[in-house]
Amino acid sequence: MKGVERGGGTRELVLHGQATAIDGFRLAGRVAGESVHAVWDGWRLTLSGSLHQVAEIAVAVDDVFGVLAAVPSSERAMLAGSPEGVMLTLLTCCDDVQQVEYSRDGRRRVIVP
Repeated sequence: MKGVERGGGTRELVLHGQATAIDGFRLAGRVAGESVHAVWDGWRLTLSGSLHQVAEIAVAVDDVFGVLAAVPSSERAMLAGSPEGVMLTLLTCCDDVQQVEYSRDGRRRVIVP
């Protein structure tokens, strides 16, 4: 999923999958020593270009090896599908996670301060 490139190498994607447990999320971390971020506002995902690139690689690898290893599609890396699955993919692509928060029923919840 290519997305639209914004200023500063930021990417923007629209997530069409149905969220079941969250209304939005925000994360910050590092990939290869570079600070990265992602924010999903309930419709649009904005993320660092380098995080997007690593996530695309993870999706491609899982697409090939997930089929060979018979891994259920719900457990593979994704940039399309459920926002919860996308959030998990982005988190696992970070070398270091510095901040994770999500909102549910309008209440903000912090996982990693």
